[in-house]
Amino acid sequence: MEFFATIRKQSKYYRHQQQLDSNDKAVPFRVTIVFDSDPEWPVHGGFGGRYTLFDVDLWVVSRGRLQRIPLHKHI
Repeated sequence: MEFFATIRKQSKYYRHQQQLDSNDKAVPFRVTIVFDSDPEWPVHGGFGGRYTLFDVDLWVVSRGRLQRIPLHKHI
């Protein structure tokens, strides 16, 4: 399964580590999820290298499209 992430606007990393497209939309980046090395920082990949689950929205490729995995309540 291929996982991608975007950094949440609420994260302190968003401003300096999230790449935006020409429409100021976050560009998803490929990540791996690794709980056995450091369960507090399981998201590996992107500019910062490691993130908590609070810092990111996770996405998965389903039927050729990115689908967000609902981890956080979005308003």
